[in-house]
This record gives sequence, structure tokens and C-alpha cells, in this order.
Amino acid sequence: MSYHRPFYGTVALLALLCVACSDLTAKTEQPAPETAQPKVADGDCFAAIDDAEVTQAQRKAQVAADRERAAAWVAVGHAFVRVARTQIRPELYRNVEACATRALAVAPSDVDALHLRGMVMMDAHQFADARALAQQLIERDADDVAAWGLLSDASLELGAIADATTAAQRMVDLKPSLLSYGRAAHMRFLAGDTAGALGLYSLAIASGRPLKDREPSAWMMVEAALVFLHKGDYAGAEAGFDAALREVPGYEPALAAKRQAARARADKPTSDSIKASL
Repeated sequence: MSYHRPFYGTVALLALLCVACSDLTAKTEQPAPETAQPKVADGDCFAAIDDAEVTQAQRKAQVAADRERAAAWVAVGHAFVRVARTQIRPELYRNVEACATRALAVAPSDVDALHLRGMVMMDAHQFADARALAQQLIERDADDVAAWGLLSDASLELGAIADATTAAQRMVDLKPSLLSYGRAAHMRFLAGDTAGALGLYSLAIASGRPLKDREPSAWMMVEAALVFLHKGDYAGAEAGFDAALREVPGYEPALAAKRQAARARADKPTSDSIKASL
């Protein structure tokens, strides 16, 4: 199984994590919020939320011309997705679903709106439905990269590892990118090839450098750091989580992973404790 990958190794990936953030201004890590996030109305594409990107997308959708209406709803949905991922707020996917529904009401076969609905299905654990949707999209367009990604994700959740791997490979073949390399990396990790996984994560991070949205790169850094954590390399994991926080200050997935790493390190037996137990 080939993902067109070179081997980067631990040292090279750590260097890449640092280089990826070298042009950013260092910011103090923000603590996890102590108060609950305000509730958002169920199924409301125009729900008020304290996020400039969501608000801007909502305003554009309100004045969009009829021919642009579906794309405008999809843009609002993706803005909600970004907040949901950055702040770990899965309840916002109800609002994403509302946006997908509005878009599909205007254009029932709109591919971008169907991709958005696929994301909602995955969050709702409707994996069989998500796989069926992906297959329908691929029948329409065999080069639909996002549909192959959806098929890989849904197949993996359904336990169809071979299908998930094949779909991830197809993504890489069609369009080597952060998203395709990231999925391929996860498949290599599940196969027990940590070196291959780290090599692919390094490609994903490098591919994300030109992107304006820094969240995908931050997510890849967290995923790569979790591989280091799995290996027991706490310093490597910490470097990856900190790199993600420099990409997206206050990034909750990185903060949550740092807490996980701290617990794992605290639970790790020391040489003194092992001797004492003998």
C-alpha cells in the first residue's frame, strides 16, 4: 500500500512543527473556558453566535442573489463547522444541518451542500447513511475528492478497514493535500506503522501552510502529536500540542490533548516507583 510518502521520522517532524509556526507571533496559551458556552437555537442557520466569520457569512446569505443562495447557506454551515471543531461544540452541528437543509431546498443536487450534509451525518453517527451518500456522489463524479474522504471516514467507522484504506488512497491519488494525507496518516497509524503515519502527517502539515484557515493545520499537528504520545514520547507530544496552539490560540482540541498527555505522564510508573513495588 503506497501513499506516495517519504520517511520523515521523529526529529524531522518536530522540526516541521516548529517551522510551520515560525512566522507566527507567539501568544500565551489560553486556558479552557470555565463557563459553559451559550446555547444556540436548534436548527437555526441564523443563530446569533459570538464569531465574526459566522456573522459575516450570515449577513452575506441574507442578501445573496437567488443563483448564489445555496452557496451562501453552505458558507454559513462551514463557518459553524469551524467553530464546532475549534471549540469542541458538537451541538453546533444542528445549525450546520439547518444550513445544509436550506441549501438543498434551493438546489437539491448541489454537491457542496451534499458534502455538508455528509459531515452532519458523520457527527450524528449516521455512518451507513454517510457511506451511501458518498457512494452516490462518487457515482456522479468519480473524481469527487471530498466524497472519497466521506467514504473513507464512514467505512472506517463501520469497520470496513480495507474500504476505508482504498478510499484514502484514492484521495491521495486524486489530490495530495492536507485532508488526503491526514486520512492516509490515520490509516497507517491504525495499521501499526507509526513511522509511516508521522511521515504522512508531516506532508499534511506542509500542505496546510498556504491555507488561510489555520485550523486544519492545527488539527493535523494535534493528530501527529497524539502519535508521539502513543509512543510514550511526551516531549514530542508536548511540542506538537504547543505548535497547534500557536497556529490557533486557545485551540480546544490541543488543550484537551495536553490534559490527556499530562494525565498519561502522571500515571506513568517511574523507576523509583517500580523498585518500590518489587
